[in-house]
Amino acid sequence: MSREDEHRPPSRPVLAMSSLGQIGRFGNQILQYAALRILAKRSGARVECPNWDGRRLFGLNDPEVRSQLTPAIETWERGESLFHRVPELVAYIESISGKSSIRVGVEALEQGVVDVDLWGHFQWHMRHFAGDQEFLRSLFDPVDAIRPSLDEAVGRLRARGRTIVGIHLRRADFGNLPLLGFTFATPFQWWREWLEKVWNDYDDPVLLVCSDDLRGLDREFQRFSPVTSPDLGVSLPAGWNGMEYYPDFHLLSQCDVVGISNSTFSFAAALLNRRARQFARAHWDPARRIIPFDPWDSPPLLYVGNECPRVFKRFGEALRIEYDTQGTSGVVKCLLNYPVASTKIRFKRLSLAFQAGGSAAAMRSLLRF
Repeated sequence: MSREDEHRPPSRPVLAMSSLGQIGRFGNQILQYAALRILAKRSGARVECPNWDGRRLFGLNDPEVRSQLTPAIETWERGESLFHRVPELVAYIESISGKSSIRVGVEALEQGVVDVDLWGHFQWHMRHFAGDQEFLRSLFDPVDAIRPSLDEAVGRLRARGRTIVGIHLRRADFGNLPLLGFTFATPFQWWREWLEKVWNDYDDPVLLVCSDDLRGLDREFQRFSPVTSPDLGVSLPAGWNGMEYYPDFHLLSQCDVVGISNSTFSFAAALLNRRARQFARAHWDPARRIIPFDPWDSPPLLYVGNECPRVFKRFGEALRIEYDTQGTSGVVKCLLNYPVASTKIRFKRLSLAFQAGGSAAAMRSLLRF
């Protein structure tokens, strides 16, 4: 080592997440980026990640991932993660990185972790992040380019009443994903019953409904005169194609009362909400239906298995949940969709195994089914 090298300050450690934007949609990306930033903050590392919607929406202009690092694959505190149920995915990640992987769990928040590439959903219980509420919320403030149109929409919403009650109904895709351990479409009736109980407790309430499928909402919630983001005329400026979902997300983060589906989209909006005094969430158990929760002291998603959550439902569980939430039509859809989804998972596992280790690895994967 030269004398010049001896006096050169050591380079700052790196924490990367090359998979950001590839595992999960926008709500999950919020949770992934939050975990990335908190882990980096605790470890004194600089952050590297690929382009994702947060760059444009929140001005999070982190450097791109510059080198192949050791994959650090998430573990859950309890139960089985995707990487536990699909070990071929671990082998594939190791093959593209050329490095053996390590595991990372919530203990990393205390012990620190650096010079690795994080892989996972990072749906850790939010009690582990509660001390960093304001730091995390400050990361996700919208940029000035879209702030005026969002503020105008919030102003028009508040002009309709004093208490904004926002609920999120995720409908379009959940009915077609019966295999996953958290998916179910919450019945309209459950939300109507909840609204009936709480509506008169609020001062001049206004109902905001955010959904990926607005059909029938006026009829289902007629008594509460629901408002949607199109009713408010909210839209992003020209050039923001592909982010049409964001106004709903922002509006939920500005409500006084928030009710969410079992979805990271609305859970993340609840996390970022600085003014709400009451939160409720849909539960897949029909005995519980709509339950109160604290977003900073809860898991982001409610999986089957409860204390030992599972990433996939068993066939009988899927049938029962679809019947409890959607009736006979849900059972029929489940009978059609569950075998298809299960077969797709098996083919995906075989494909990953083959890409990672060739025919022998694919055969070993087949024997695990």
